[in-house]
Amino acid sequence: MAQQARKKPFEGLRVADFAWVGVGPTVSKYLADHGAEVIRIESSTYPEALRRVGPFVNDTPNIDGSGYYANFNSSKLCMSVNFKHPRGPELVRRLVAKCDVVTESYTPGTMARFGFDYESLSAGRDDLLMVSMPLYGQTGPWANYMGYGHVLQAASGFNHLTGWEDGPPIGTGIAYTDFLVPHFAAVAVIAALDYRRRTGKGQFIDFSQLEAGVHGLGTAILDWTANGHEQIRLGNHDMEAAPTTPTAAAMVAGWLSPVQQKSTGRA
Repeated sequence: MAQQARKKPFEGLRVADFAWVGVGPTVSKYLADHGAEVIRIESSTYPEALRRVGPFVNDTPNIDGSGYYANFNSSKLCMSVNFKHPRGPELVRRLVAKCDVVTESYTPGTMARFGFDYESLSAGRDDLLMVSMPLYGQTGPWANYMGYGHVLQAASGFNHLTGWEDGPPIGTGIAYTDFLVPHFAAVAVIAALDYRRRTGKGQFIDFSQLEAGVHGLGTAILDWTANGHEQIRLGNHDMEAAPTTPTAAAMVAGWLSPVQQKSTGRA
């Protein structure tokens, strides 16, 4: 007997995805990869920033040829709407009315200016789930600050622990929090979907990327909280493993090339 294809966990779920750049689109991509119909909604007058970033197909920059954009938005449908056109917001609201989930990651207040805030989109229904994922949440002194992952990893504290012990903070080579935070947001959405399955009720999730990001520094936070000890930059050293730093013996033995010896001369 032929094996019956398994149903993906989010089949039958429809998502209106307003999120942009890295974190937000990654969350909706998780849902799309596991069966949800995710509709990427972009402004037709201000294209998504990643569409302008390479690599491009045939090395020719064009708005539909960015591999970087495709990496965060595979498995999705896409549409563009002029939000400032008199009928634009109406079209968006008609689409959202047929969706189960709304995702967005704009600076607080942006969605409300177009009439896409949770109160407006959920009017007349109580089963809509919406998650907003700005850097610093919807409220607080930093709420209106904008930025990308490299800003967030500094604000979260990662840069403080990255670099030489006698030098300034350096940070990671990539926007580290862009690949950490989406897991927390996805779990929040899945938990809310389970709640809706059991109760029929939707909800609004105010998700701060900063609050999720600091979870990656649990050891450092507990060390300070419990011991009053502030962890510092260690260069190539590791508190729990050895050897991690090139030694003079390794250089003499020829295990490192001259270029490596020069670049790691701070053993």
